Amino acid sequence: MSALARGVLMSVLLLGANATTAQPDAVTIAHADCSPERIDEVAKLVALELSPRAVRRAGDGVSAATRAWVRCHDGRAELEVVDPTRAEPLTLSIDLEATPDNARTRLLALTLAELIATARLEASAPIATAEAEAEAEADAEVSEVSPPSERWLWVGVGGSRQGEPGLWSPAIHLGGALTLGARFGLLLELQGHSGAGTPASDATRTTVHTRGLSATAGAAALLSLGGVELVLGAGAELGYAHLSGSSDDGGVEGRDLQGLWAGPALSAGVHLPVARPWALRLALDLDYVLVPVRGLDRDDSALYAVDGPRATLVLALALDVTRTRRAAR
Repeated sequence: MSALARGVLMSVLLLGANATTAQPDAVTIAHADCSPERIDEVAKLVALELSPRAVRRAGDGVSAATRAWVRCHDGRAELEVVDPTRAEPLTLSIDLEATPDNARTRLLALTLAELIATARLEASAPIATAEAEAEAEADAEVSEVSPPSERWLWVGVGGSRQGEPGLWSPAIHLGGALTLGARFGLLLELQGHSGAGTPASDATRTTVHTRGLSATAGAAALLSLGGVELVLGAGAELGYAHLSGSSDDGGVEGRDLQGLWAGPALSAGVHLPVARPWALRLALDLDYVLVPVRGLDRDDSALYAVDGPRATLVLALALDVTRTRRAAR
């Protein structure tokens, strides 16, 4: 078909489309130099293959979103399918002379139906690919430019060195962080500890037993670096201490002492992902007791005091609450 004839044919199809509202599930078939009877039969067979989609001959008053045309010449059939969701039409040429006459109509119909179905499938492929890429990006590991998690909760164990003179004590740690906007938010932590030790300077060999609970509240910064996240905090800590003592000297009687202490606190933790949404938290908490609790010996000298610097190393299991909520959706 010449370019002029083809242009006229496509214009007719477009005029028909403007006359009525296009049916997205319909197919219009036009032809040139082909037997009308054969094209009628082709339309019926294509309709069976594409059911429940409607297939119509061009010019019957039905406007379709998908348009196909067939040109017959020199024993060949040139097929073209135009779909509005594709940038380019699909074309195919088949040799009808190599096929028995009674099978040519069916070959033509099956080939055209396959071409129409291919056009529709290829049109939807980019959308499916985009959706798959979006899901993969959402589930990808945290990268250097990705935002940090908005909420963390953790529970762990650690060791604290505190007091004067310094004593080591095991600790249980609970905490959480959440952003209030951008990468900044709140840090909340609870710590319980219990330990015992003998001050080296004590001649009576008194053993000091210390138990306590503290709470920290402050501002937090949540940062993402590669595949890990940092949680940095600064705030104030309020604690409760219970001190008791026992001595090898039978003439020394120990008494219990309890009180509140307070001071500023700093925290730095790194979250290493192990199995999303879980991560391993390694943290160092530093604080300085400004309001102390002191235990005195029989000479009213300070035997042990919750005072000065405190340091706690923490190993915890952290839960990325933000990722858990996304997975639940």
